[in-house]
Amino acid sequence: MGVVGLTRSPPGSGISGVVGVVGTLTLAVLPTEALGGLALALLLLLTNLNVAMADVVVDATVAVQCKVRALGRLWLLCVA
Repeated sequence: MGVVGLTRSPPGSGISGVVGVVGTLTLAVLPTEALGGLALALLLLLTNLNVAMADVVVDATVAVQCKVRALGRLWLLCVA
């Protein structure tokens, strides 16, 4: 089940991409002295969200393909 119904969909990937880019650009442009500890932690979290969402999409796709094709060892391809 996806977050707000966005399961493996382009809008979900697009939203996470935009959030990641905004977080990265904000960290790159603003000096760290201008940001508080909480804001810095939030921006780092947003930056990592981009990578985490892509990983979740890949894992979900592999899980669906394993179920459809009944290949229990398909996930080994991604581990190696």
